[in-house]
Parts: sequence; structure tokens; C-alpha cells
Amino acid sequence: MSIAGPQTAVDVGTVTSSSVGSATVTATTGATIVSTNPSSQQVGGQSQGIELSISKDFTFSASHQLPSHPGKCKNLHGHNYKVRLTMTGELDTKTRMVEDFYTISEQFKESIDRHFDHAHLNDHFTEPTAEVIACYILGVMRAYDKRYTSVTVWETDDCFATATHIER
Repeated sequence: MSIAGPQTAVDVGTVTSSSVGSATVTATTGATIVSTNPSSQQVGGQSQGIELSISKDFTFSASHQLPSHPGKCKNLHGHNYKVRLTMTGELDTKTRMVEDFYTISEQFKESIDRHFDHAHLNDHFTEPTAEVIACYILGVMRAYDKRYTSVTVWETDDCFATATHIER
């Protein structure tokens, strides 16, 4: 859990239950609550000054090669990719969730995993970089729900790309 500056940020991704002032926060994996005035928060669709993001992680294994790469990545190789989908919205007044993680899982399995897991990504993209894959997944997931705001794709533990939707 972290609290920073005049704006309160509570990362509940790693906490099961914790007290912040007089409020108790029960964790949902991967959620971050940000509020400029914690005393004005209301739970449910009526919240003011609060933005809630939830994230779900997935993995798939795939091969690819980068024909334009000057180094060894132009050769056929594979990765155990990790994908983080992030959705931003308000709590539903009935379910007390932004979205059910099961729904997110089913959408990912149907639209991404069944096409990419144990596949050759060059069959789908000319240059299947982490950046291209992240942009593609974000576009596909936003067709399900406009509340998907970002996708991060890791090729390795320390190399990743994030695509973020920006309202214009």
C-alpha cells in the first residue's frame, strides 16, 4: 500500500486488508485507487474524484522473427509473452466491481489467446514487435469494452511495451 503527496494513491494489488485513516480497504489483485479527497469518496457509481483501474495478467508462448532487425532477432526465435490488460472505470453499484475478472479472462481467451498461443506471430504481423502486439491487443480489447485503457506486453522479464488509449 502506498500513500503519496496531496493526492492519495492506494495500491491494493498486494494487500488483502489494510486500514488507511478511518477507512479499511480490502484488496482486489492489481487495483489502484486514486483520490484527491479521500473524505469525499463514495463506493459505487456515485464516486467523486476517484478513478479505479483493475488489471489482469495473461501469458502465451509464440515464435516470431523481426525481418528488419539488424541483429539476431531477425532469426526465428520465441518468447513466453506476458500481457497485462488494464481497465479503468467506476464501481458498479450492484456488483461492487469495475468488471468481473472472469469476463476479462474470457474476452482475452476468445480474441487473443486462441490465435496467438503456440503460433508464429509473423503469420499475423509483418514485424511482430512488442509494440505492434500491444497496440493490436488494445484495439481488439477496446472492441469489447471501451474501458480497456492500456495493454503491456513483455517479451522477457525486463523488456516490455505499453500501449495506452488517449481520448482525443
